[in-house]
Amino acid sequence: MITKLKKIINSSIAISCLLIILGIVLILFPKTSLSVLAYIISALLIINGIYLIVLEISLRSKWIPIDTMLAGILSILFGSIMLIYPEMLRILVPVALGTWFILTSIFKIRLACTLKNIEGAPWILTLIMAILAIICGFILIIDPIRSSITLTLFAGIMMIIYSISDIIDMIVFKKHLNKLVKYFKSNIKIIDE
Repeated sequence: MITKLKKIINSSIAISCLLIILGIVLILFPKTSLSVLAYIISALLIINGIYLIVLEISLRSKWIPIDTMLAGILSILFGSIMLIYPEMLRILVPVALGTWFILTSIFKIRLACTLKNIEGAPWILTLIMAILAIICGFILIIDPIRSSITLTLFAGIMMIIYSISDIIDMIVFKKHLNKLVKYFKSNIKIIDE
């Protein structure tokens, strides 16, 4: 059990180190990172589309009524468009995120108005946060190119922070592994009885 847990801990630390490197790359080269991400997404969409079309053809001979042809064609089409115009991702992600911010914030404003009628409810804080989210949503939609670079930088910073936190957690966990295994074994015995 300890050997398996050590392997899991070591692999988690290795993945976190890779995420730190990826985070640094996102921070240092945000425009290039977005272009590479666009190419990866377009390749995945094209592969997915081909798979769905092949699945449709193979299922037709077995009379299984599943229609994946249209989804496959659309997936290949979107993948091809993104392959030809990789900068499209720089526009789509912020616009989609901005739209989502606005739509969910409208719901939160309605929730704040409802909370206003409940004594002691923190409706003002909910209202302020929803208004700020709507403003952020409009900023993302109005200036998607600059917003996408900012989002890429933010994603890189968050990856680095998360990865460092994960590495510290895994080192602490590894340091106390024997005690934790004893604790788990003693609790399992109690449950079994």
